[in-house]
Amino acid sequence: MFDRICFVWQRFLKIIVIVSAVKLLIACGGGVTGDAENFITVNDQTLVNLDTITISSASLQQSVWVVIYEADQLGSKSDVILGKKSLSADEYENITISLDRDVNNHETFYAELRKDSGLIGIYEPDTLDSVISQSAVTAISFTASFSTTPYISVRDQEIFENSITVSKVVSDQSAWLVAHRYDENSANNLGESVGHQKIAESNGKYPLHSANEIIGVGASQLNAGEVLMIALYDNANDVEGDNFNQQEDNLITVDGSPVVAQLTLIGEDNSGQCNNCEKFEIQANDTNTAYLWTAINRQNGEKTALNSNDVELVVGKIYQITNPSHFSHPLIFRDANNAILLSQSQFSRGSFENDLQVGWSDVNGVMTFTLTAELAAELANYVCDFHDAMTGEFIITP
Repeated sequence: MFDRICFVWQRFLKIIVIVSAVKLLIACGGGVTGDAENFITVNDQTLVNLDTITISSASLQQSVWVVIYEADQLGSKSDVILGKKSLSADEYENITISLDRDVNNHETFYAELRKDSGLIGIYEPDTLDSVISQSAVTAISFTASFSTTPYISVRDQEIFENSITVSKVVSDQSAWLVAHRYDENSANNLGESVGHQKIAESNGKYPLHSANEIIGVGASQLNAGEVLMIALYDNANDVEGDNFNQQEDNLITVDGSPVVAQLTLIGEDNSGQCNNCEKFEIQANDTNTAYLWTAINRQNGEKTALNSNDVELVVGKIYQITNPSHFSHPLIFRDANNAILLSQSQFSRGSFENDLQVGWSDVNGVMTFTLTAELAAELANYVCDFHDAMTGEFIITP
């Protein structure tokens, strides 16, 4: 009888501990999940890029998968996977994981650690890739919220169709993005204004998060090597049809400093020619079974035909790929598991397309991007979205 009472009491205490642990983890927002040999740490986070979350750290003795789940309507872990990443045995900090969609403000997610026990790098949740946990709490919850701090990010770029692209903008109000010539003798180095673009939330709810905002600069003669300053101004007269007025619209500041970003033009002029880019042209063959690649010498314009598996990309270089038949043969870049990294297709989005360092753009069939070390580590092959036979592998050179 005494043994039976002890058993029931122990079970009761165990249930209390588990329930308390679950409530504590959810309330705290983030924490540690895994076991003594393999574990990750994740925290509540404020995002600038809304399709990327960060795992704070990982300590791993074996290959694993970090899997990110949606929360269901009750706030519990659902079965919907939004992102995952394979990691080998090592110590890590600030691991970024791309999601299949943008997050909602103050949205809850769950991070789970799974063994990568079968084919390494192939996610097999129903067979060998079991959950790593030393308690009943197998996944840790955390919350992702929108950054409300005004912010601008730009990259060095060519001018394309008389416009420049601002990679990322965050604003807590209706605002103007304004491109200025760099002038060391002007306040904040903001010289002559050469173009502007209004940014505002249609529903009036802020913060605003926007990617790839276009500023027209067609009326100004701009040259390669010229430095532009992109500044964020408030919109003093936020009415339809208003225009930027530097006398009335004030610079938006954070901690007393104006929100500005600097870029250098790498094109020759307003024509959109990218003289600093490595250039390719692609087109489909007659039977839609392969892309025909042509390398273009950026010094003399000489063209060289390439085999479909002889396309070499060098880490750190900027690439421009012209695809005249992009509507019928959209090009997609993939990793070794055929997950999409960059995509011309209107039906898919790549995990690196909002990466500020990659600086992806796709305008009228002309793709431009920087092959960063992170992108190079995952990039393996390419394919046409509509014709699986039109595929090949890249040669990646450090």
